[in-house]
Amino acid sequence: MAEHNEIGKKGENIAFNYLKDNSYEILHQNHRIGRAEFDFICRNIKKELIFVEVKTRFSEEDHPEIAISKHKENMLKDGASDFKEKNNFCEESFFEIIAINLLKNEKYKIFHIKDALY
Repeated sequence: MAEHNEIGKKGENIAFNYLKDNSYEILHQNHRIGRAEFDFICRNIKKELIFVEVKTRFSEEDHPEIAISKHKENMLKDGASDFKEKNNFCEESFFEIIAINLLKNEKYKIFHIKDALY
């Protein structure tokens, strides 16, 4: 597995635990619909539908959250719309980003950005 895939997988594992610890119900992980792939589709404590994008970097100085291009943002929005239509979700949904900086000695920093793509 390529190093960037290993870093991404490690970040998703951290994000999974973080979401569970913060009372998110994980409905899907690595769910593909159309051209979009969602790292997580969840419900939060308010039972709102949340699409979560995880970005991980192996540096304290990087800002993983800025790695979402306009093209990717549009794909995620289209995918969310398709997901909601296919699954008969009529309620409002939200996008969140979990940005993770991996540090030395298995430590990390998490930045949770709510209502991220609006």
